[in-house]
Amino acid sequence: EQQQKIKIAIENAPFVYTTADIWSATNRRFMGVTAHWVNTIFIILISNIKLCRTSPGNHTWDNVAELLLQINKSFGLVGEKLISTVTDNGSNFVKAFKQLGVTLYRDKNEDHNCIDSDLDEDNDIIIGLTNSTDGCSLLEENLEELPQHIRCASHTLHLVATNTTITALNDNNRFKIIYDETISRCETLWKSMRSPKKRELLIKHFGCSLKRPVITRWNSFFDSLYQIHSLQDKIMQVDVLQKILDSRNILRFEDFRFIKEYLTCVEPLAKAIDILQSEKNCYYGYLLPTLISLRRKWYFLKEQTSINTCKPLLSAMLIDLESRFYDFFMLQMLAK
Repeated sequence: EQQQKIKIAIENAPFVYTTADIWSATNRRFMGVTAHWVNTIFIILISNIKLCRTSPGNHTWDNVAELLLQINKSFGLVGEKLISTVTDNGSNFVKAFKQLGVTLYRDKNEDHNCIDSDLDEDNDIIIGLTNSTDGCSLLEENLEELPQHIRCASHTLHLVATNTTITALNDNNRFKIIYDETISRCETLWKSMRSPKKRELLIKHFGCSLKRPVITRWNSFFDSLYQIHSLQDKIMQVDVLQKILDSRNILRFEDFRFIKEYLTCVEPLAKAIDILQSEKNCYYGYLLPTLISLRRKWYFLKEQTSINTCKPLLSAMLIDLESRFYDFFMLQMLAK
C-alpha cells in the first residue's frame, strides 16, 4: 500500500531524482533507493523511501546497475522523468554509471576520488523487501540506461578530510608525530568508555558521556575531538584522570594546543558537510556557495601565523578540494 502511494506520487511529479546507497546488516546485503521531487504547489522538497532490495553475492558494478534498472523500471522512472541519481564515490557505483549512464559531457576527473565500496551497517527502515533475482538480466537485454550520475558532495568532502590527513601524515614527519601522539591519548579516553566501571567514573567526572568516533564517518571524529577540547579543564586534572583510567597516557597542555589548531582548520569543512547533509533545507543551489565559502575560509587560515603545525594539512585540503570540485570552481558544464 505504501509503495503504491509512492508510485502515484512519482507519477504525478514532473521530474524526479534519486539517491542510492548499499550496505550490509546481519550478513545480508541491501540496496536502498530514495526518490525526491519538488511539490510544485507548496514549493517544498519531498522525499520518500522508494524500495529496498536484497541482493545475493557481491555488489559488483553490473549487479548494482541491474538492481538500479529494476527498481527504476518498477516505479515508472524511465525516460526524461528521472533526472539523475546521486550516490557516494564507491567504485561499483562509479563504474555502473560509466558503463550504462547518460553522459552529458566528459569529466576530466572521472576516475578521481573513486573508492572501493565498503558496505556499512545501517539501521534504516525498509518498507519493501524483495529478492533481486527475477527473470532475465536487464543488462543482457541492453534496452535500458541509467540516468545522469552525480557523486554525493557530502561524501566527497568526507574524502577530502580523510585522504588529505593521510597525505599530510605521510609528507610531514613533524605533523605525523604530533598528530599520532595526540590522537593516541584521545583514544585512551574513548576506549575507556567500553569499560562499564571506567565509563561510570568518567561520566561522573565530566558530567556527560564521551562521544566516540565512527570509523566510516569523519564528522563523528570531529565532534568527538571537539567535545574533548571543550572538556580541557577537567581532563587537565591529571591525578584524577590517571586514577580513573589506570594509565599515564593522558592529554597534555601541548596536545590541547594542537587540537585547537586542528579544529580551527577543519571546522569550516565540518560546517560545510552539515549544511550539505541537511534533510529539509538543502537544495542543489546551496552547493557552489558552500564550496566557495569553504575555499575562501581555508585561504584566509593559510595566511594566519597562528596556523603552524597543521599548515601541511591545510595546504593538502585546499589542493584536494580544488581538484575534486574542479568543474564547480571553474564554472564548467557540471556546475551549470
